[in-house]
Amino acid sequence: MNRSITKKMISLLLTLALVLSLAPALTLPALAAGTADTTWYTANPSAASFTISNADELAGLAVLVNGGNAFIDKTIVLDTNSAFDLSNYAAGTGWTPIGTSEHPFKGYFNGNDHPISNLTINADAPGSYGLFGVVQALISASSNTYNLQNVKLTDVTVNYTGTDSSASVGGLAGSITGDRSLNFKNCTVAGTIAGYGYTGGLFGCISANNSLSPVVISNCSSSASVSGSLARGYTGGLIGQAVFTTFSTVSNTGAVTAVGYTGGIAGYAAGNNGTPCVFENATNSGAITANDTTGINVGGIVGLAEKTNFTTVHNTGNISGYSKVGGIVGMTRAEMAQMFYNLLRDKNVTISKTFPDIGGDEWYAKAVNVMTTLGIVSGRDDGLFHPNDKMTRAEFVTVAVRFGTFTGDFSKLPPLSFTDVPATHWAYDDIAKAVAVGWIQGDNGKLSPDAYMTRAEVATLVNRMLNRKADAAVEGRTDLRQYHDMGDTTKWYWLDVTEASNSHDYTRENGVESWN
Repeated sequence: MNRSITKKMISLLLTLALVLSLAPALTLPALAAGTADTTWYTANPSAASFTISNADELAGLAVLVNGGNAFIDKTIVLDTNSAFDLSNYAAGTGWTPIGTSEHPFKGYFNGNDHPISNLTINADAPGSYGLFGVVQALISASSNTYNLQNVKLTDVTVNYTGTDSSASVGGLAGSITGDRSLNFKNCTVAGTIAGYGYTGGLFGCISANNSLSPVVISNCSSSASVSGSLARGYTGGLIGQAVFTTFSTVSNTGAVTAVGYTGGIAGYAAGNNGTPCVFENATNSGAITANDTTGINVGGIVGLAEKTNFTTVHNTGNISGYSKVGGIVGMTRAEMAQMFYNLLRDKNVTISKTFPDIGGDEWYAKAVNVMTTLGIVSGRDDGLFHPNDKMTRAEFVTVAVRFGTFTGDFSKLPPLSFTDVPATHWAYDDIAKAVAVGWIQGDNGKLSPDAYMTRAEVATLVNRMLNRKADAAVEGRTDLRQYHDMGDTTKWYWLDVTEASNSHDYTRENGVESWN
């Protein structure tokens, strides 16, 4: 009986299999998750340029690059007649970024201004996250000049919830590195970006080690809401950290919220090998909000800037933070006037000059008006003082020289050796006098006269002007006023900032103070 049933079941199954084999192929519904497609490459791997036509083929690029194919000197172009909706790659941890630290993307990518929508990443592991993970370039003879260009990301959601301080998170790419020039042009991001260590609307971190030419980011913008959750982390509207980078015509309109170094364009910016980081035509209108107890170095353009030059930069966004908060970065003209006013021995001055943009009730009004009356500070060519503008090095040196008292003949000073201060420079004579008395030295043969003064530079110059210099023995004292962002005692500015920040009695010997 059992054997008969078994035979009948086998016969039924064989009959069913035969019927199915003769029936037309069934069309099954698509799975919720996308399926990466690499056939666009494998069909002709020796080609110099490839066109990607859909989201699955874009996911295939990630499979190929992360598997070891760097696409060196090869170009990837998006087909503008196709949709690039990444919704099918949103489940779980979401989109797999193109390029890793072990296998970075080294080719050229042209988005053709075609929208890539619904990029979603949910991650907590260490790494670099964005449409691209890690982008790197090597020395080559290729005629292509832009590593990523014309990329338009909309409805982005990148959410990093891990606690790795080196994690780099951006809408376009997590990390940018390399030993040759990298260039990015016409890229935009809209959506929400949340990270930890290095976080930006476009890029998390740029750490170029090239000594020849900087990374260039031009005509790029972000409207994404950006947040960073690491105290002392780096968060910016466009980028968290930028080293050896030139920004040209860039903007941010999205809100930036963080608990560390926070800026409308970059959280941190610095030059490299004697070449400054540069911001040209950079604007921010997004609100910049840093934590009220850990948010140090907060700026409308850059949070913390070292060896950085600014040309035509504007901020109109509201800014709030805990310490070192500024409209752009550094010391304002109002702060400068107040500082020199505080150094006056005789403040009984009859005011004869005022400015239309200073009403009289501002905390700095008297200082500005007194110092202007004395001829030590002056307004701009438009007749206004612009109290919230930042002080350039040339402007600050000029004010310091006007304020100082000199003995000796300064009519025949040797020519300046700075390559960026020609004899025709408006502040040449004042700069020459400051050099002659040892107030300024420059860096690698340059002064960068149009760069903004940092607070550390202000403290150092004023100490030299007043002949103040702390003995290194103060390093071991426990009663010093210190700041959250001062760093250790090896910093070049540590003694000067300490000298300027602490009231003390002293005796002087050989030009050096010994604190009592």
